[in-house]
Amino acid sequence: ATRWLDALRAAGHETAEDFANQQFGPAMRAHRRTGQHRLVPEARAVLDAVLGRGDELVIVSNSPNEKIRAMFREIGADEGDGLRFVGDAKKWWVDDPAPKWTVAGRDVRVDRPLYRSVLEELRPDVLIGDVASLDLAMAAVMRAEGRLSTDLRLLLRTNASSSPWAIAQTELARDARLVDEAVDSITALVG
Repeated sequence: ATRWLDALRAAGHETAEDFANQQFGPAMRAHRRTGQHRLVPEARAVLDAVLGRGDELVIVSNSPNEKIRAMFREIGADEGDGLRFVGDAKKWWVDDPAPKWTVAGRDVRVDRPLYRSVLEELRPDVLIGDVASLDLAMAAVMRAEGRLSTDLRLLLRTNASSSPWAIAQTELARDARLVDEAVDSITALVG
């Protein structure tokens, strides 16, 4: 871990987060200015259905809680009564690049201690994300290790940039894949 962190520091970045913010921050701010950074149109109906059946919905995001709150306020929803936000999750933070899980010929970094602790606390029944290696891999490893329920469902919300490799995960054995189902909408949460 220190080798890549030393390289970042030598390049003028105090932390990996500083580097990430410099690399991705301007692009994210530009995207937000377009006004396209919103919840999907079906978000309110899915939220109502999930909460209506008595389930809890926890939004785990790398974005700050205030940004998540603002997006949910746009659809008339506030945190509480079964809706919870875990912002600044730092799912991207890899503590040591050496631990990895090889899935279908590709190495996936799985030493994500900050995200692991969030998943250990939440113990989800269903997890949906749009990037298999970022959103689902840690949970898949924890499921295989017996740290999360063997019944945990891992859903990849597909989009135009979804990797064919990630979508093909659904064909692998359950204990050797990152994705159980590839879905094109969050409505799969209530399907």
